[in-house]
Amino acid sequence: MNEESLAKLRQRNLDSAGEWKRYAEHRRHCTRLILDAAPVKPTRLCLLGAGNCNDVELTALAKKFAEIHLVDFDKEAVTKGLKRQFSGLQGKIMIHAPVDLDAEDAISQLSAIGKFDVVASLCVLSQIIDAIPEQQKNKEEGLPLIHQIRTRHFDLLTSLAGPQGSVVIANEAVSSDTEPSVATCEAPMLGPTLVQLALEQKLFMGLNPAVIAGELQALAPGHTLKTTPPWKWDFGARTYAVCGHSLNRQA
Repeated sequence: MNEESLAKLRQRNLDSAGEWKRYAEHRRHCTRLILDAAPVKPTRLCLLGAGNCNDVELTALAKKFAEIHLVDFDKEAVTKGLKRQFSGLQGKIMIHAPVDLDAEDAISQLSAIGKFDVVASLCVLSQIIDAIPEQQKNKEEGLPLIHQIRTRHFDLLTSLAGPQGSVVIANEAVSSDTEPSVATCEAPMLGPTLVQLALEQKLFMGLNPAVIAGELQALAPGHTLKTTPPWKWDFGARTYAVCGHSLNRQA
């Protein structure tokens, strides 16, 4: 990412630093997604784009994993987020920052930290896509570029997971800014609503859950792909509809 995009992400971290309570439901879904993807005796978890750590319950994850590695470009946000919710078990947590997750050399930058039982990317891909310059976001120019971004990000996930680790990814599909019904829709109707919005091409560009699921499955044919029902993320100014996927690559 360019410096302007990284500065935008730093500001987003600052703006959302105090939203622990507001994110409770979103955090519950994200944490459960990771725990459900873990093998019987997991050892290592890698969380990409950890940011303020508001979307995971680190205490619950620390009970399951012997090591938790937090990767982000914003070391200050991760350090403060860790301090806000976690004490007593800091020896289990390692911070790797600053790391630009969309850099061409991200895989080589992180190669030294080894392989993981679970590698998770929670609402990170949307931020990388959002960094695309506005003039390149039309469908003709934007879609090939977004496909490259997704491929690069999935390659990073699978590289860190290795041949046996599981991959977890969650992304916003649409927000109440463009589709106000997202904020008021009852949970059982959120899935059908997203299907209809997909047919109408009203989901966020490059973040159609069905497309992401298909590309993840293609990474490891024969391995188990699970897609969760969508949930709502109260972001304060808006509400997002979020979908989660897990690719279980355990032997």
